[in-house]
Amino acid sequence: MRPSKIWKTLRFRLAMWNAGAVALTAALTIITVHQATRWELIRSLDELLVEDAEEIRLALKDLPVESIEFQGELNRKAMGHRRHEWFVKLLSDDGNLIWASVNAPSKLLAKLDTTGNHFTTTGTFRQYTRNVSDDSTVRWLRIGASMDPLTQELHRIDRIAIFTWLLSLIIAPILGWLLSGRALNPLRTMVHTAAMLRPSLLSERLPIRDAGDELDQLAKTINTLLDRIATDVGEKHDFLANAAHELRTPLAAIRATADVALVSDRSVVDYRDLVAQIMEQTDALGGIVNQLLLLAESSLPTRIDSRKPFALNEIVSKSADIFRAVAECSDVSLKIDRNDAVTMIGNRDQWIQVLNNLLDNAIKYSPTGGRVAVDLRCIETQGSKARVQLSISDTGIGVHADDVERIFDRFYRADRSRTRLTDVSGTGLGLSICKAVVESHGGTIRCTSRLGQGTVFMIQLPLEASLEKLK
Repeated sequence: MRPSKIWKTLRFRLAMWNAGAVALTAALTIITVHQATRWELIRSLDELLVEDAEEIRLALKDLPVESIEFQGELNRKAMGHRRHEWFVKLLSDDGNLIWASVNAPSKLLAKLDTTGNHFTTTGTFRQYTRNVSDDSTVRWLRIGASMDPLTQELHRIDRIAIFTWLLSLIIAPILGWLLSGRALNPLRTMVHTAAMLRPSLLSERLPIRDAGDELDQLAKTINTLLDRIATDVGEKHDFLANAAHELRTPLAAIRATADVALVSDRSVVDYRDLVAQIMEQTDALGGIVNQLLLLAESSLPTRIDSRKPFALNEIVSKSADIFRAVAECSDVSLKIDRNDAVTMIGNRDQWIQVLNNLLDNAIKYSPTGGRVAVDLRCIETQGSKARVQLSISDTGIGVHADDVERIFDRFYRADRSRTRLTDVSGTGLGLSICKAVVESHGGTIRCTSRLGQGTVFMIQLPLEASLEKLK
């Protein structure tokens, strides 16, 4: 990979995010440690001042302030803590200085607060003031020390911390780069495998590491997508093969008829018969092509410009009126059991095709004296959205259980040896078209059948006429 493109990679971004997170965390840690250390050092100093003040108070009970022994001991301690500028001041009730140790500041570092014992910080000095006694010349004791040594110690710790932080700024990107590369190895394997996929090699799948992480979830999701693509490609291949087979029959018949017409001279009547045969095969060929086009159109989401409101109950009534004469010719009863007023938004012509296909099949496969019933109703159930239910049932020969599972497949035709009705022809596209239209409008269609008793096709649609479904 070219260096100019490295910064665009996910690995680089992860490394930089990692380095930024480490740097920010380290900076916040340094600030927190600095403040906590400062508070701890001040607290330790305060404890020492309190202990020293208590020790001096006890000494004042045994020795007077003017005692050389008392003053000498405090001066020696002040000299021994010269670096910390330790000092003691003894004050009267009104705050006047009675005695001060060597190295004590000449001025009072803070105004005397007579409300009680307290700590004050003035400049670089930290001092503790406490009440000594109510019946003594010395009323207040003030003891203090410089905070410069603490500040110097804190600065030394800060320098070490900042050096460590700068070192982390150098190490973090390197470690982030290495760790992100290791973490992205499975992703690189996925990319490589996906790059090798071809329509002819859709059996390959991304590896699953069984780590249970997001990369495994991604691999499983992509594998599921590949399964669907493989299934769809297989169906398309079968569809093309079946379509070619169906188209080849009328084309072969047309070619054979034309060859017969060209073999020798014939009478006008013979030529008319041959042309009529060609036209008959041409009509069959045109019917297959039109069904293929309708199936292709139905398989796609309905276009926005073709979505218009229409009354589904009116289509049911008109289709039933059209096929009632066909049913009477076959001595089959065609009735509408129920026809609720239902307004849909979608492609009206496609739904006419659905009703025509289902009614044609129901009548075609019903024996003499059979019955075909149409039922359109709105169903409202508690806790779920209302829906439209359209059913077309017949008392015909029925469909074998093995065929029910595949009855909506393109070009699939049931084994006629099972149906006892071998003189019925078709292309095997009608029910595929019905399913495509129903699903493109957000609905479902299913078939239930029993041999010798009849078949029921059940369509269910959302009552809101699929406005959202069609977007």
